[in-house]
Amino acid sequence: MYIYFMDNIQKFFSDVQKIKKHYRSENPVYDGKKVCIQIQNLFSNSNRNLKSLADAFSDYWMNKYILNSSQLENEPTEEHVKILGA
Repeated sequence: MYIYFMDNIQKFFSDVQKIKKHYRSENPVYDGKKVCIQIQNLFSNSNRNLKSLADAFSDYWMNKYILNSSQLENEPTEEHVKILGA
């Protein structure tokens, strides 16, 4: 019998998809910036032992990749989520 366990990165990616799904179901209009703020909080809370570093990196991610996006309404892209999860 094989039991599959998610590692921390897989769980993070799964939780990101849940955030996007829940936001879409609860709001009439998708707001990529608000979703990315929730993802930033998830990232910081998932890395509490290095919270100041996680906060700094997620701020960098938000400013460099999300807020500079020409299609903010489509954020976060899979590529941008992978950057944060790397």
